[in-house]
Amino acid sequence: LEDGSPFVFSTIKSDRLDGVNLFETSTPTFSTTAQVINTASTLRGARVGQTLTVQSGGELGDNFTSVNATLNVEAGSVGDVFEVVGSEINISGGAVGSNFSAYTGSTVNISGGTVGSDFGVFDGSTVNISGGTVGFRFDAGAEDVPSTNIEVNISGGEVGSNFNAFGGSTVNISGGEVGSFFDAFSGSTVNISGGAVGSNFSAYTGSTVNISGGDVGNDFSANNGSTVDISGGTFGGSFDANSGSTVDISGGTFSDFFFARSDSTVNITEGTFGNSFIALVDSTVNISGGTFGNDFDAFSDSTVNISGGTFGNAFDARSGSAVSISGGEFLLNGSTINDITSPFTLGNGDVLTGTLEDGSSFIFSTVNSDSLNGVNLIEMPTATLDTTPQIINTASTLRSLGTGQTLTVQPGGTLGNNFTAVGATLNVESGSVGSNAEVANSEVNVSGGTVGSDFDAFSGSTINVSGGQIGNAFEAFDGSTVNISGGTVGVDF
Repeated sequence: LEDGSPFVFSTIKSDRLDGVNLFETSTPTFSTTAQVINTASTLRGARVGQTLTVQSGGELGDNFTSVNATLNVEAGSVGDVFEVVGSEINISGGAVGSNFSAYTGSTVNISGGTVGSDFGVFDGSTVNISGGTVGFRFDAGAEDVPSTNIEVNISGGEVGSNFNAFGGSTVNISGGEVGSFFDAFSGSTVNISGGAVGSNFSAYTGSTVNISGGDVGNDFSANNGSTVDISGGTFGGSFDANSGSTVDISGGTFSDFFFARSDSTVNITEGTFGNSFIALVDSTVNISGGTFGNDFDAFSDSTVNISGGTFGNAFDARSGSAVSISGGEFLLNGSTINDITSPFTLGNGDVLTGTLEDGSSFIFSTVNSDSLNGVNLIEMPTATLDTTPQIINTASTLRSLGTGQTLTVQPGGTLGNNFTAVGATLNVESGSVGSNAEVANSEVNVSGGTVGSDFDAFSGSTINVSGGQIGNAFEAFDGSTVNISGGTVGVDF
């Protein structure tokens, strides 16, 4: 202004200028010599080329404005409604009040200190957060205002709840903590590779969310028209793929309760899932890999295509569902199925075994509360299995053994939950095998180590226990043999 004060007006902050006359007048000259503020200051703004550093004891009041200047906040304070355009703001300490707004061409670097609530970063500006604390209601962009080239990079520090990523923004989270109720709106891109994001993350129509690492809290929602790509990270309970969403999963760890809702599409090539994966009416779930806990439930009118992966107990393909299992070596109670072209239903006491396309062995049986109603068994070429004897002495991602394979677990070796062996040999000399291991037509020799609870031996299996420990609820079913000469077996055998 004519008195030398810089100003910012923007409709983003509800300013409205209709028919205003702008008069070119001379403005006071000003010094570009760097200034240090260490007392309460009457300065109301910083102009082109100026540099201010706020140190201990320094105070800048409310409504401070910076246009094409540099402001360093090392200590002290800057009041509410701090507005900057084309400026560089470096916050390493001190406090900045609420309603801080960074407009076109600004770069804000936060490595310490505190920033109050309602921080907004708008068109053509960048915010880098590596430390410090930022309050709730962070806006990257503005609702109903077109924006481009907004970038927020979070590698450390803490950001409060209610983070809004609007159109034109890219938010990269590689560290630090972001609070609950994170919303990704149309035209935004959110990339999470590390750090932690709280509960109730929502991806809305037209947003793109890529997650390769980090921790995400409970109640994640992929909504209609959103695209969510997950290759890593851990997720809290209750993940919702809502109607019209597409979720691609190639890694990551998910807690209990994953819901694929009506008209959603979920594609899974890898990942670890807890109990209660639920494919609801009119959902489509394509599974070519991954590990699933108990209680997988395919509702009537859902479509579930399985060509890989492993599954826990209580797999339920309900009547009216379209569940297909693609692979080979399908055997019912140890015998070839006569008419594999007809929809298959698992009878009481039946055991269905086979190999999926990815080479994973599977066992479904009503004695483990599995229920298959009208499932399509599709003969497909399966991955060639290496029958060279293997030794495991580290944590292994191996999920199953197939016909002719031999595996020995030695000190340091671990096999995860739901391990399955069909027509194979498993030697446990040390190390551990997780819970809910299942074997059919296999030989298992336990001379040391531990085998978890709910170990099941089906027809054609021989289990020799001479040492080690087998957990509770070990079950041996029709046509299997168990020889115990040593070791410990838990309760409920």
